[in-house]
Amino acid sequence: MTIGLTQRRWDVRGALNEPFGGVKSINYKIGYTSYSHTEYEGTAVGTEFDQEGYDGRIDVLHKKLGPFEGAIGFQSQKSDFSSKGAEAVQPPTETRINSAFVFEEIAFEPFRLQFGLRYDHQTNDSDTTSTFIKSYNLDFDAVSGSVGLVYTPAPNYAIALTASYNQRPPTGVELFSNGPHVATNAFEIGDPDLGLEESFALDLTARKKAGRITGSASVFYYHFKDFISADPTGLLSEAEEGEEGLPIFVYRATNANFVGGELEATLHIIEPELPEPASTSKDAKSVVTPGVARNPHALAFTVRSDYVWAQDTKSDRSLPRITPFRAGAELSYAWNDRFRASVEGQCVARQNRTAEFELPTDSYLLLSASVSYKVTAGPVDLDFYVKGTNLTDAEARMHTSFLKEIAPLPGRGVLFGIRATF
Repeated sequence: MTIGLTQRRWDVRGALNEPFGGVKSINYKIGYTSYSHTEYEGTAVGTEFDQEGYDGRIDVLHKKLGPFEGAIGFQSQKSDFSSKGAEAVQPPTETRINSAFVFEEIAFEPFRLQFGLRYDHQTNDSDTTSTFIKSYNLDFDAVSGSVGLVYTPAPNYAIALTASYNQRPPTGVELFSNGPHVATNAFEIGDPDLGLEESFALDLTARKKAGRITGSASVFYYHFKDFISADPTGLLSEAEEGEEGLPIFVYRATNANFVGGELEATLHIIEPELPEPASTSKDAKSVVTPGVARNPHALAFTVRSDYVWAQDTKSDRSLPRITPFRAGAELSYAWNDRFRASVEGQCVARQNRTAEFELPTDSYLLLSASVSYKVTAGPVDLDFYVKGTNLTDAEARMHTSFLKEIAPLPGRGVLFGIRATF
């Protein structure tokens, strides 16, 4: 199989600073995307996919109104998707989303109170084809809000607690899919009767941004009503003679709980000593150059870990494709903001908390290393880099992937590249 692909994207963005009284700035952006690809079986045309749409947004940042400081905004999105051929996974679908939102903050040091509110109106309209004989016109109205409290007990320290309620409309894929999806090696079946996915969340985060040790730690809890996921059924789709059908996945809604946390900490073993700025004497006729030499070296050791426990409260089993516990460490060195080198290892634990008809995934360890050097040529910065991945050639399968049983992660690899910045 070969693929012929065409993609175009246009983006425009800008800002108006203090256009009139009471407004700090008006920021705007709009993007247009056109994407199509055709799958060929030899020289014969197979399935064709086309998607076209735009995304526009405007944010108005207002000056302080009493204790309030924040922004209001509007966002509009449109997407037209169509596929035709033997592997068309969903009917032609037009999705429109119009959203209005507000974010405000009240500062009373050392505390800051933040709250936001968002309203989304989404329409999903599907057309009939020879395969999809019924059309749908579905409307959804969703409201989400959050309240957060940030406590800064000392400079460079912060503790944040956030509570939020969110509603999410289902996507066109979740609503209308009914066909083979080769990219995921699955036969996906949507449900046009799906409603809003609702969640309540609590998130607690602590951060330290300066000093010999920096980092952050967070814990979270999410309770979902009508959580939407693609669940395995253990069944295979019909197939031509001599071929095996695809595993069938059905989009459904259930209630679920998520509990987890993340941790990242960096030990700055050697910190670069920045040069003191030059100063001018009182008569402005001579410049005093500092005598402190700059240390160009930086060496840091970072550890990271994360874990999530996700349970379907109706079936009392794990949800499908939930990432297992992960932990990693990285040693990085930099010289004079030109030369960089790092060695990183990541350990991913075995995942044996599985949904029905889902297989467990073995643990694995990935080791990588990289080296880069920056050369400045006039207004252009050229970064030459070499990166080695999975240096031990370990067999690694991502539990979050639909393809984990047939497509492990790549083995040992080396990448050479040049990146230009101007």
